[in-house]
Amino acid sequence: MTTTTRALGDALHERAIETTGFDDFGDDGYQEGLFRLIDELVATMGDDAETVAARLASAPLAGRLRSQEQWRRHPDVLRRELPGPLVITGLPRTGTTALHRLLAFDDRFQVLQHWIQHHPMPRPERARWEHEAAYQEAVSVYEAMPEVLRVTHLVEPTEAEECLALMAQSFTSNLFGSGVILPEYDEWFLGQTMEPSFRRYADNLRLVGAHDDRPWLLKNPSHVLALDELFAVFPDAVVVQTHRKPLDAIGSVVSLLSELYQGDPHPRAARELRVWGEGAARADAQRDVRPEQFVDVDYRELVADPFAAVVAVYRQLGLEISPALADCVRAGIAANPQHKHGQHSYDPAALGVTEDAIEEHFGAYIARHHLG
Repeated sequence: MTTTTRALGDALHERAIETTGFDDFGDDGYQEGLFRLIDELVATMGDDAETVAARLASAPLAGRLRSQEQWRRHPDVLRRELPGPLVITGLPRTGTTALHRLLAFDDRFQVLQHWIQHHPMPRPERARWEHEAAYQEAVSVYEAMPEVLRVTHLVEPTEAEECLALMAQSFTSNLFGSGVILPEYDEWFLGQTMEPSFRRYADNLRLVGAHDDRPWLLKNPSHVLALDELFAVFPDAVVVQTHRKPLDAIGSVVSLLSELYQGDPHPRAARELRVWGEGAARADAQRDVRPEQFVDVDYRELVADPFAAVVAVYRQLGLEISPALADCVRAGIAANPQHKHGQHSYDPAALGVTEDAIEEHFGAYIARHHLG
């Protein structure tokens, strides 16, 4: 670690303390990932390193502080049982968000709302949300969201959101390589166990759901990279995995990230092909170990008839869909048609996502799930 890296890391810690008013970051297991991240930024970003490091690391550091403070105030939450969650995952851009939103209509589950992820706390009653500073902050961020995200990944503050922000508190996360090309960090990240991250994540779920005994409905595409660690922490979890042709899925995510962060898309394509090819292989390895804990959803069927796809998931889960829930799901589908905020168009080959590269990274996955 260079002197510059250490100084920048110290400055980020001080800024997080100033932002939150708290100073307990918990155990120091997160520091290796944080300082590896900063070190690579310093080595590759030059004068921009400080700005980029702040963009990537400030929210997770502040989140750590807020979680630690809330656990101090509410120590009993850490003893709460967590019934096996229902976890939606799959390669990015395969319908995980759409499916998550539809299943979230079922009030038998609790979900992580977007607004509470960076401010973990016992979730207040719905009528109080508008009075929470964290909620007001999330609304301001949403209103300033870039147009590219409105078209491709719009999440309103009250909606169910993936758990990437909570997982990032441990700084062993796909979040950082998604924002900036970080080959050395990615190499390190892919070789780490995610179990400590999942254990902290579980404690954050205990915190947010302190007043709610319902099982969790969760969603995160990055979980395909670490389903063995997820099952180590949540042994009774059921995984709902979405599947789409990797050429379309990876082409879409490369297009999205390239538009959002600008720059040459080809390094981005190489990175996403490698990471998600590894994720597809790891998920299939876990499927071989515990096939009874997987439910599959074909993206083509989800797009063609979302309600029928939801019914099929419930049938495999052994759950009933009441007439009231069916009406809510149908209303949600009608209110949020595909391309509601505009159509996302892209040419995978022009972005560096070629047929040959897809076959190299996803050939076995495509054959197994009949995605040719």
